Amino acid sequence: MRDLRAPDALDVIRRIEERGLGETARRVHQLVGQVMSYERDRQARDIGSGSEQAMLLPMVKASDGVRGEDTLITADAGYHSSENLQALADLHINALIADNQIRQRDERLEGQGKHKAKPDPLYEKKPTGQGQGKEGTIRLYRSEDFRVAEDASHCTCPAGLKLHSNGSDCTINGRSCHKYIGSKSGCGHCEQRHRCLRHPQRTAVRQVAIFKKQPARANAVLEAMKRRSIARKEEGATASASARWSRCSATSGTTSG
Repeated sequence: MRDLRAPDALDVIRRIEERGLGETARRVHQLVGQVMSYERDRQARDIGSGSEQAMLLPMVKASDGVRGEDTLITADAGYHSSENLQALADLHINALIADNQIRQRDERLEGQGKHKAKPDPLYEKKPTGQGQGKEGTIRLYRSEDFRVAEDASHCTCPAGLKLHSNGSDCTINGRSCHKYIGSKSGCGHCEQRHRCLRHPQRTAVRQVAIFKKQPARANAVLEAMKRRSIARKEEGATASASARWSRCSATSGTTSG
């Protein structure tokens, strides 16, 4: 399996297609994709990393034999990192790798932020008995509902109780945060436990992590990729408009004739 290369698999699939076995070629293509995906995940475990970011460059390198001058490498945000963008730029490989802010820049999704205020149907399912929401659910208090003191020594919950610092330099999923924890004397008798804890029957106190805002850093490679993405979108819109105009013109000419 280690010797399986994309160019070799592509050559086999093309030969199958040339024999007129289109459906067989499609199934082989699908099977090869599954095998290579399994191998990619296995190699990621072998090198001690399950990160998609670590696998982008090896997969791009494996496509050396089939890439042309007009080939554009595309990948979702899971493969995005400053190191990957810089490496692709250094290799002069034309690529568009989505970043985690791409949806915020998409005008088609403008105004979607209003849905964040809605309850999460897969998380907040505790009924209130008062008919709040379509399913009788409530939104549990989130980290943004807690007010942090100016000296960061404590934060205040929506019920007005203090949660004291439990770690000022913590890291969760690579992000820096400040942890706070409530007290049994405060949380234990709070009337809003059902809005603060997922399992108020067995969880004694509320803990919350306030993530630190990271300053935006200028990244020339990322900015260049954003500009290319916008340019390709505009080119696609122009081409689509031209095609529609051509069809309208052709229809008009046929009608007037």
